[in-house]
Amino acid sequence: MKLYKFTKDPKAIVHPEEFDASVTGKIKWLGDGYVSMDDGWKDLMVSLNKDTFTLCDADDVVAAKALSKPFWDGMKRARIREKYTTDDEFRALRVDDTTIKNAIAAIITSINAERDAFYAIS
Repeated sequence: MKLYKFTKDPKAIVHPEEFDASVTGKIKWLGDGYVSMDDGWKDLMVSLNKDTFTLCDADDVVAAKALSKPFWDGMKRARIREKYTTDDEFRALRVDDTTIKNAIAAIITSINAERDAFYAIS
């Protein structure tokens, strides 16, 4: 997936009525003028919306990550809470429980990798 900026009001963007998911791949609307798309979706959306989508540069990635930080932080908290309570987390810090601390770090690393996949620019 690659990150694109869009210049139209999202309500004015034309969407396909039908598509083959096995060909188009994935698309994720990130809001605030950004969308992450596989090449199949990019080709389809560009064909329907001329001069609307532009591949992002490094500065755009920084801006998009800042805008979506609350979302990704919430994902980290939710995934940690699926496995550990706040008491578990505080206890791990108090007694230096490296098993729990490492497991939480692995959850955060996994979410960061998931996030970074949405912000590819090349």
